[in-house]
Amino acid sequence: MRALEAVAIEALRNFGLHGERIAGRPGVWCGDAKVAAIGVRVKGGVSTHGMALNVSTDLSWFDAIVACGIADASVASMESLLGVAPMMAAVESSIVDRLGAELGLTLRPDRCEQELRRAS
Repeated sequence: MRALEAVAIEALRNFGLHGERIAGRPGVWCGDAKVAAIGVRVKGGVSTHGMALNVSTDLSWFDAIVACGIADASVASMESLLGVAPMMAAVESSIVDRLGAELGLTLRPDRCEQELRRAS
């Protein structure tokens, strides 16, 4: 979980944004707004982890819910923070690079795309 947060923080930094952790509130925050949610699921003794980084998300959907059960915080996207949406390919590349560095692996984006297509 912390590794995924670190990946998001470093990826945001590549776009000039300051992401951070807030004690007791999982995910990544820019000020008082959550920009990345982190989750874990355990089923049948197997854990899966995930991260949702809001890049150009339509934030109006969050008006009808209390996101992540946190009533006193808002939700942001990279677009809302930067004033323009970054290119998704650039964000994806940044995340792949940071994930590889965080895990000490060399990731091949072409293989990641193949696996994603095969899984869906």
